[in-house]
Amino acid sequence: MKSPSNINERTEWINENATFVINSLNRKAIDDYTSIQKTSNEGFISRNESFKTAFKNFYGMPQAHLGKDFENLFFQIFERLSDNRNNQIEIEKILKELYHVKTKKEVNTIQFSFVSKMIHTIDNEKPIYDKMIRILFNFPDQSNITDFGKKIYGCIEQYNVIQEEYKRIIEFKLVDKPLKMFGNRFNYVEISEVKKLDFIYWVTGRFFSSENEYFKKKINKITI
Repeated sequence: MKSPSNINERTEWINENATFVINSLNRKAIDDYTSIQKTSNEGFISRNESFKTAFKNFYGMPQAHLGKDFENLFFQIFERLSDNRNNQIEIEKILKELYHVKTKKEVNTIQFSFVSKMIHTIDNEKPIYDKMIRILFNFPDQSNITDFGKKIYGCIEQYNVIQEEYKRIIEFKLVDKPLKMFGNRFNYVEISEVKKLDFIYWVTGRFFSSENEYFKKKINKITI
């Protein structure tokens, strides 16, 4: 099944399948997210082991094998930015700072997805960038790009597209039905409209990702 290729197709599919999308959301994930947001406001991020563990587990950092050195710098930057929330966050600067620390696999990497999650935790009006969102937006995979500058530029360009689309969706109420259903189902928590969209888009991206994998396996079996 081909995932929607533009804003009209995406919003149309999400609206038509609003009940499925909202019912696919995990209540525990919502609770874990709100707990992380609340704890982040308490400060001392780089020294708060329970917060760091919760953040890493929720966003899948252990699976990336980043290593202690990378994680330590990541949460030091996290704390620095959190303590200075009124200052403009320069994504490129953060990515470059982290790039100079090798991961557990002894390589230098651009961890744009985790940086976007850091930024969102500090400012929940900023979107999150990850694989599921990339799939739903039909963005090219930046992991295959070896040029450092081009890779960062590509990531930030995609991130800006997501921001603009979320802004447009909220302003013109393009997915008003699922957003209202989200609010009704999880009315006991306060979550920004951007994060609601992130949850909605993430679960939709996961659906199309699993569907695409299913059809690929089916085609391979037929071919064999």
